[in-house]
Amino acid sequence: MKKNTYSKKMWTGRMRGGYWGNYIFLRLLKIGLLPAYALLLFVALYYVLFRINLLKSSRVYLEKILKRKISVPSLPIFKLALNFGVSMLDRAAFFGASKSVRIDSKASDTLIRRALKEKRGVIILTAHVGGWQIASASLASFGIPVSVIGEENEDEKIKRLISGNDKFTPPNIIPNSPESFFYAYSALKRGHLLAMHADRFISGRFLNANFLASEARFPTFAYALARKTGARIIQVLCVRKSLFNYETSAFDITPKSGCRDFESEALRAYVGNMEFTLERYPYQWYNFFDFWAQ
Repeated sequence: MKKNTYSKKMWTGRMRGGYWGNYIFLRLLKIGLLPAYALLLFVALYYVLFRINLLKSSRVYLEKILKRKISVPSLPIFKLALNFGVSMLDRAAFFGASKSVRIDSKASDTLIRRALKEKRGVIILTAHVGGWQIASASLASFGIPVSVIGEENEDEKIKRLISGNDKFTPPNIIPNSPESFFYAYSALKRGHLLAMHADRFISGRFLNANFLASEARFPTFAYALARKTGARIIQVLCVRKSLFNYETSAFDITPKSGCRDFESEALRAYVGNMEFTLERYPYQWYNFFDFWAQ
């Protein structure tokens, strides 16, 4: 694995649909999820037929995970767009007034509680898979301060619209910046929970790893933090098992004490768990840019 630094940004992090598009879906959710799903079918079809430029890079991922050629537009791209829309609707329903969406987080909760007993802080690594936002709700149940490292690039009007429907208090956000390492280090040294995505490289230090049979860049921020602080690294992936039902899986990917190639070992485990999960749920990784072209 090759370690390096890079700063080219590949992903904006913004939702599509605009203010009124998100407003309509949120109002439909007051009636129920099924009417919103029905409208979503037409929205996904519209993007595949008329806004395919926003989705066509996903072909690269689909060809790798499905191991066959994918045309543009095509049914696999439609299924990926539809699944992404379902995850966004389920997220809004779960954090809003609906009780339809359920999550089984026993596996991850048990592993996190065990790690917290060590009093060294815990790094929760997730990915843009399935219901990652829904899974974050359980972090508040541990009675430990929670911080999330990430960028918030969403339009302010849409952020206010969505947050106005949430019934959960959002965690503390540590923005990606040169100072974020020190804030995160301090939080872990106090025994706190620190959560972040590790499947999307934006800038800073990285390692190259073999992912779905091709080399790709992954951020090393979390692994460097764990090496410096002694914190446990727990990888949590949340997938939709059936309509309205999500389930988490959890893996302790902390290398053994004294490991000479700490960051590479942790990343190798992270990537292996990602591949295993995506082979079972290929339409639940929401990546809409050429991940391997960075």
